[in-house]
Order: sequence, then C-alpha cells, then structure tokens
Amino acid sequence: NWNDSYSEYLGDLGSWYYDNVGHDFMSCRERVANLLLQENNLMQIVKLIGSDVLPDDQKLTIEIARVIRVGFLQQNAFHAVDTYVPLEKQLKMMQDLKSTVICATSSYALLLAEEITKRNLRDKIHLKKGVIGSERWGEKMRNRIQDELGIEIYDIYGLTEVYGPGIGISCDAHDGMHIWDDFVYIEIVDPETGEVLPDGEKGEIVYTTLLKHARPMIRFRSGDIGWVDKTPCHCGRTTSRIHILGRKDEMFIVSAVNVFPSDIEAVVRKDKGLTGEYKIRVYDENYTTKYEVSVERAAHSEEPFDEISKRVEGALKAHCGVRPAKVLVFDTDKLGASSEHKAKRFIDERTSTQAAVAVEKQFEEKDNK
Repeated sequence: NWNDSYSEYLGDLGSWYYDNVGHDFMSCRERVANLLLQENNLMQIVKLIGSDVLPDDQKLTIEIARVIRVGFLQQNAFHAVDTYVPLEKQLKMMQDLKSTVICATSSYALLLAEEITKRNLRDKIHLKKGVIGSERWGEKMRNRIQDELGIEIYDIYGLTEVYGPGIGISCDAHDGMHIWDDFVYIEIVDPETGEVLPDGEKGEIVYTTLLKHARPMIRFRSGDIGWVDKTPCHCGRTTSRIHILGRKDEMFIVSAVNVFPSDIEAVVRKDKGLTGEYKIRVYDENYTTKYEVSVERAAHSEEPFDEISKRVEGALKAHCGVRPAKVLVFDTDKLGASSEHKAKRFIDERTSTQAAVAVEKQFEEKDNK
C-alpha cells in the first residue's frame, strides 16, 4: 500500500524536507498520495466491471498513478511482486535522480561499475558513497568498485533472525564493522564445543538481542566465523567491531585440513594477474572430499591459462595447506560471478550435503501436509 509506505516519520521530517528539498515538497507529496488513493478506489471498480466503463479523466488518473509507481516509487527489489528494476532502468534512474549513495550487494555494485564504464556514463553518475553487504568480498573487489564508480565504500552487516540489515557498519577508518552494543550483545565461541573464547580469538559469532520484544534471540549462533575487537576505533567510537572471515556451514575438510572459502578468496584476490572473481566447487570422489577453484584472468593479460593455473594451485597449497584438484581459468567477465542478484560463489556437491538437504526437504513436506 503506497499510501502507508514511508510515512511514519513525516511529521518529524516535514521541516527538513522544507529546508533541504523544497518548500512545496509536502504539498506535492500530498497531491501524489491523493492520486494514489484515487487510483486505489478506481481499481476496485475496474476489478468488478472492467475499465471500459470509466470516463477518460479517471482512466488518465489510473495511468498517471501507474507512471508514478513504476517510474519512481518502486524500488530495486528481487521479488516479482515488487517489480524488479532491470539494469537499464536502474542506470537511468541513477542519472535522472542524481543518486549520491548506492546500497547493494558487492556483485551487483560490480555489475553496475562494469556497465557504467562500458557505456561511458562515469561523468553522468553522481555517486559518492556505497553501502555494500549481504555477501562476502575482498579488498581487490572493493578497490575495483571504488575506482570504477569513484566512491568510498562502507561494509554493512545484518541477520534476519536478529534485527535485519544494519546491526553493524564500517566507519571512515574501515577497520571492522561497528556493532550497536546497546542493541545486541556479542560473544565468540568455539564452533565445535560452544566454549566462549577471549576477545580477539577467531570463532563463531553469537548474538543476544537486548531490545527485541516480539522474538528475542538469546545466544543465537549465527554461523558466521570471525572475531571481535573491543578496543577504541581510530574514528573515536568505542563500540565493538566485528571482522567476518566466512561461514561455518561453508567450511569443508580436505585431507584432514579445515578450509574456509575466505582462505581461497584471500589467495585469489591477492593475485594481480586475476580479476579477483572466483567460484569454488566442493565434491566427493572415491570417498574423499575434493575442491576445485575457477578464476578469471586479469583484463588485457596474455599470460597462458596453464601458467596461471599452476601459480594459483601453488598459492592455494601454501595458504590453505591443501592443493585443489584443479584450477580452471577463464577470461575476464566470462566466469559469470558478478550478478544482478546475490552472487553464488560456493557450490557444494558433496553427497553428505545433498542427503542432508533431501532429508530436510522431506521433513518440510511432512510439516506442510
């Protein structure tokens, strides 16, 4: 219901809109709201007897309201009901509205950066800041997005089970993400035993909500692996900062060695001969777990694929402690990791994982019945 959306704080924000947006902003908003309300009432008639019975002025009201909804109000969402905004439209809106801040996943921000560069739109884009989250990414990808879009980037963190997006965000110091300690209490525990670990040690991040009434979470195990820093930040803030290293459920064991996707990511994004994009495939072969890594050769590089493969294999063996079964090399932008949706970089084809998923699905089907 567009008439109810984003209206809770209108009374408090009215003076700000008057000073910073325009003296007539509130009156314009009221006209638009009335138009949408008229459309809502007219659509009830259309549902019953069709649009043919409406006079031309009412048909025009419906059409104008549709333009307002589709062209301005609807946001870049991924659900069909919300009408996902295609890339062409997104770029046009950014130019027309002179957007200065972008909130997105890292893969979508990279896709925008690539398209803006490809279409020579850099001078027509007004972006200054980027708030990026929802998936893991590294310094190489960060620098590429920052350079191509000409923006400063901040990491944002959240969990649906806790408070949703925004329980933590990085600052100008870019040394971890500040957590709001008055809203959530953080602990680091051993992923296997659940034992609480001292500050600074790596483990699974556990959250207890302090101000959530409807569904409080007590010692919720997030599955995120990282560490917490409670020393004062260079920015002056004293709130706790978290550093995310990876996901517990994405850890896999090869030849008795624990491997996290973040370990592989660190190697790939450090290599100057690669773009920084990657995919990991974990699978079973002859009753043992193996993994392969796909990477992209850097733009304009002519280094042979087999040489890149050998170099990356050696680097992964040195950093992770176990060599991949193979390293597949693709040309720039051929791997398909950057996406309008959330990038899927970890592919788990282990029999045990697939069996667990199948069992879980059976239980869900029984519950539904």
